[in-house]
Amino acid sequence: MKKFPLLAATAALLITTLSVPAANAELTQTERDQFRTDPVGAIAWQAIKGSSEYVRADGNTMMAASFFSMTSPGESIGLPALENCAERVGSSSPAGGVRYVAAALCATFDRNARSQVQRGDFGYAPLG
Repeated sequence: MKKFPLLAATAALLITTLSVPAANAELTQTERDQFRTDPVGAIAWQAIKGSSEYVRADGNTMMAASFFSMTSPGESIGLPALENCAERVGSSSPAGGVRYVAAALCATFDRNARSQVQRGDFGYAPLG
């Protein structure tokens, strides 16, 4: 049972590590100043910003995570592999933000969920 929170934390750390360099490519002056005054907060912000940009770059992942975040535990969006993974990662939380992050993590790192999401036709092109 304790394996899932560890898996979720590891996946979050991995996505953060992969996305921070892309986010650092264009720092605003305010973000550069933040590294001097609050380096921990600046690193956390870059991780959040990079992860968000990574998900936004893949229209299907973003749409699937968005749709999933608007449901309640047990409701279906027609992507059972994504739903099963996200319910496990997010501990069936009803909070939309938790559900979005769980679905985005699963659509990125879980092979079955990722293939199901990439086959989906959500009618949207990647943002960017």
